Amino acid sequence: MRVPAEASAPDAGVVTADPSTPWWLWLSVPIATLAIGASLSGIFVDSVYARETENFAAQGVGQDIANLIAYPILLLLEDAEPSEVGAHRSAARRPGSAASCPRGSQAGPPTTTGHRT
Repeated sequence: MRVPAEASAPDAGVVTADPSTPWWLWLSVPIATLAIGASLSGIFVDSVYARETENFAAQGVGQDIANLIAYPILLLLEDAEPSEVGAHRSAARRPGSAASCPRGSQAGPPTTTGHRT
C-alpha cells in the first residue's frame, strides 16, 4: 500500500510562520487578546465603570462592545493580502495615478488655493 506524498510529509498539516513577516506584526495577537480581555471586563465587571457617571459608563460599555466586534475582524484582515481587502497601496502612493487623484484627474502642480488643476 502506497501512502500519498502529501500525507507522508513530516510537516503535513503544520502551519509555519512566514519568515518575511515583521517581528512587530507578531505582537498584534497578544495585544488583541489583552484588549479583548479588557473589553470583556468592562462589560461584565461592575467595578470597572463604578466611579464614572451613568452616561460615561454606558458609553464605555458601548465602546467595549464595539471593540469586541472590531478586534476579531482586524485580526483576520492582518493576514490578508492587500488585494484581498481592496487596498492597492502601491497605486495610491504613485504620483499621478488614478488612485491618488480625485475623480481620476491627472496630477498637476498645486495652485495658490491648494487645489490641483
